[in-house]
Amino acid sequence: MVDIFCPHCEEEISLDDGASGEFECPHCE
Repeated sequence: MVDIFCPHCEEEISLDDGASGEFECPHCE
């Protein structure tokens, strides 16, 4: 698990190891 921060809302997002590509932030919706 990797934790990153959304550049738009600055909420923390957890991604699975090995995940790649584009993601939508669940907090921005």
